[in-house]
Amino acid sequence: MSVVSLEQLQQSYARVIERLYAKARPQRWELSATDFAETLHRSLVGRFDAEAQPAAPDLEAYLDSLFVEDLALAGACERGTQAAWIEFLTRYRPALFGAALALARDETRAREITDTLYAELYGLEERDGRRRSLFQYFHGRSSLTTWLRSVVSRTFVDGYRAEQRSQAFKGRVAQEIGPGAAIAPPPADPDRARYLEMLRQSLSQALAELEPRERLRLSYYYVQELTLGQVGRLLGEHESTVSRKLEQARQALRKEVERRLRTDYGLVGEEVRACYQTALEAWPFDLAKELGAG
Repeated sequence: MSVVSLEQLQQSYARVIERLYAKARPQRWELSATDFAETLHRSLVGRFDAEAQPAAPDLEAYLDSLFVEDLALAGACERGTQAAWIEFLTRYRPALFGAALALARDETRAREITDTLYAELYGLEERDGRRRSLFQYFHGRSSLTTWLRSVVSRTFVDGYRAEQRSQAFKGRVAQEIGPGAAIAPPPADPDRARYLEMLRQSLSQALAELEPRERLRLSYYYVQELTLGQVGRLLGEHESTVSRKLEQARQALRKEVERRLRTDYGLVGEEVRACYQTALEAWPFDLAKELGAG
């Protein structure tokens, strides 16, 4: 056994929890003693779960080292308490925007980063009746300010990687079916706009016909920039399964898009290839919006 259970923590360390509860004063954010104990326990698991069960003095020393007020605020925000969110935004909004601006060096991009971060912190996705908030990864070992700065940095880097990954996705879907064939030159301007719209509609319809789980997998990987391992944990799949199913989805999309271009719009081989080539130069599709709409 690696660490005490929540029940053991509440029974054996009741006085410690009571003392930390009084220090953090989480009742101002409507965080109950039970929820506070659960937040402390999650921090303990994050620290000791890979080790042998800690001795009582080490466990108590760890609890005493935590930024318990910040931990309580994060726990209340995770549960969606309005008073906690007002407190959080009042305290941290200027610092978050400042950190994002220092990285992006552009106010519009900085606002995009902070908007993305607020959504992840609040938890827009629900699972098992509970929002999945980024706050669940804050364990109170550092101050909330320090942790948030690291999250801003991660969000900035992930945004860059997502852009690169979107470009890769574009190339995988828009590439011609079958190796070795010649690529037709881009069409003239009137045909260019028409081809782009046909491709956009074909890809949109192909995505709409995917199973919800396949759409979610694509969204997790290409839009939310999760790793294969993270996607696997969310969907209960092994990394290799995630990778294989992503590739299958890409292949299915390419085939369905080409079928629609041929049957719905009457394009022939050279026109299909020209359509793909045009898309590579002027990608007409908002993947995040399309996958998010489902």
